[in-house]
Amino acid sequence: MTTPLLPRIDLEITTDGSWDGGLGGCAFAIMQQDGRCAGKIWRTRHDTDSTAVELKGIRGALDTLLSAVVARPFDFPASETKYAAIWTDCLDAVCEIDLQLGGRSEDAIRRSNGRVSSVTHVDLVKAIVDAKSALEAKGVVTRVAWQPRVSYPQAKAADEWARKGVVLARQKAGSWNVGLDHVYPKPKYFSAY
Repeated sequence: MTTPLLPRIDLEITTDGSWDGGLGGCAFAIMQQDGRCAGKIWRTRHDTDSTAVELKGIRGALDTLLSAVVARPFDFPASETKYAAIWTDCLDAVCEIDLQLGGRSEDAIRRSNGRVSSVTHVDLVKAIVDAKSALEAKGVVTRVAWQPRVSYPQAKAADEWARKGVVLARQKAGSWNVGLDHVYPKPKYFSAY
């Protein structure tokens, strides 16, 4: 896969969110070297729409990546820029982020068929932009990009896990790590998580 504005992709993270009547679940997945997916599932609270849950999935992936970069700076030498693609199947979430970043506002509005003409999830989108900026300051350039539907293994895993996040919300449970802390070899970029 390719994404605009990145010269190459060193790491791909696929995010997803699931929303069911105010209950939300989020997940992100990455493909490991052994071909299995690893990631995280968590529940959300007080969500008013599916885009909010999708944005929380993106934020969770970026925050986790930032934690890994801070904890393991030798995996991310400042002299070598890394490029990470954050994939989502929610075009509206990507459009809100693009609007906040500026420069592609008209394109974002057009791509969303007019559904997204302003940033409505202000705090979430600001947190995402802040995490992207913090990562860039550490030498990791990220691009949140739209991938229509779930068509590859980590997207299928993130989709399934996000639905399980709604189950966590119903049960008022916490979160699950999926392979991040017990699968060998651990993903290089998440080995500190």
